[in-house]
Amino acid sequence: MQAAKPANVDVRVLKGLWTEESAYNAVGSWLKLNVAKDVAFGLVAGQNDAMALGARRAFQELTGGAERDRWLSLPYIGCDGLRNTGQAYVHRGLLAATIVIPANAGQAIKALVTSLRTGQQPSECIFTSASSFRRSRHLSPSPSTLSLPLAPRSLSRARSARPKYRPRCGTAVDADLTAMRLRRGVRLRP
Repeated sequence: MQAAKPANVDVRVLKGLWTEESAYNAVGSWLKLNVAKDVAFGLVAGQNDAMALGARRAFQELTGGAERDRWLSLPYIGCDGLRNTGQAYVHRGLLAATIVIPANAGQAIKALVTSLRTGQQPSECIFTSASSFRRSRHLSPSPSTLSLPLAPRSLSRARSARPKYRPRCGTAVDADLTAMRLRRGVRLRP
């Protein structure tokens, strides 16, 4: 993501554990630092919908007054896009958008069966096709700083360990690129 983002986009990353509670705790800890008050953000994005919602809840519960209003006025986006969670959060106005990532177990089983039948190693990276789910209004944050604060620790470890087989390796990049498109004012598909 760092290599793909435009030079004028500033990204701040906080680490969590794929849960709403871990995102809440990460943002809560970050808010105690002075640097949390020095930067204007244009977007808050989580590596899944639960993390984005946890970040939103932290800003709602742990800040007050104008600071709270400022944080809650930002668009919050996540990914997974499940009907009863991410899409429901978008409908309720808790998230501005979610990236719908289809279940990939079938794709993984197909790759496994093909590998067992042919004796060939599956591709190092198998991509899923994601789509955007958003509220009907246009998303275009105005500040010059983009915030992608929540990256799961497991993702950081996976990048450093460089695993040989990563069935969902395109997912984080899709979410990051979508966030950058939002910053540039590009409309998402309905």
